[in-house]
Amino acid sequence: MISLSIITINYNDAVGLEKTMASVINQTFKDFEYIIIDGSSTDGSVDVIKNFEEKIDYWISEPDSGIYNAMNKGIAKARGKYLLFLNSGDYLYSKTTIFDTIQFLNDDISFISGNTKMLSKEPWIKKSPEKMYHSYLYQNSLPHPSTFINHKMFEKYGCYDQSYPIIADWTFFFTAIVINAESYLHIDKTVASFDMNGVSASSSHSVAKNSFISKVHPYAEIESLDYFLISQFINPNKRVKLIAKIESNRFLSKIATLFLSILTLFKK
Repeated sequence: MISLSIITINYNDAVGLEKTMASVINQTFKDFEYIIIDGSSTDGSVDVIKNFEEKIDYWISEPDSGIYNAMNKGIAKARGKYLLFLNSGDYLYSKTTIFDTIQFLNDDISFISGNTKMLSKEPWIKKSPEKMYHSYLYQNSLPHPSTFINHKMFEKYGCYDQSYPIIADWTFFFTAIVINAESYLHIDKTVASFDMNGVSASSSHSVAKNSFISKVHPYAEIESLDYFLISQFINPNKRVKLIAKIESNRFLSKIATLFLSILTLFKK
């Protein structure tokens, strides 16, 4: 099995696709697989793909039912030990990105996440957390274009759940990392540049996340404490730091559990 499969999905974004493909094809390290899933574009995207066809391992252009349906098609074709989703419009940070990160893909770590350059009016670097705390994934998600996903995760948990059209990646990360405690590693290297123009409204994300959480709650006392802090409108940064401190300290965890037990009695 090869170390890495890079998957790009596209629909009617020929300009973005060409930028994405160029960043992959021009890598100094070449020993990876490149897959493109196009949703039957009509804007010239297919011509862009054909121009670089000899440097692509697999591509297809056919109708799909949405972004996660396209991603799942890519997963089905991928042969790499790790998968990296670099969607149309996003691009690898530099020509040496894969060379600089491939060394970290030799272990059986479930999720390996680097940093992301967020493309906005004032671009900035978003760092994935050094350690993954449950509370982080309640409020955030791992950046797709900078997260290497072990292929075994899709074999174990299945592909993206298309019944969650805007947060299927988040539900996948949540199920694997929060519920099943799969391993996680942060590498302090900027992997990709992310086009923020395609980001869905945060309110839509929140509603969808709450819908998912309501189906799988409760899991543990610590997560319940995070729900309580949210209900008290605690500043998000302070809340994440507090939960992280509690999770890493057994004594504080016991105190938190006792607090929630007392809180539950008062609610009855």
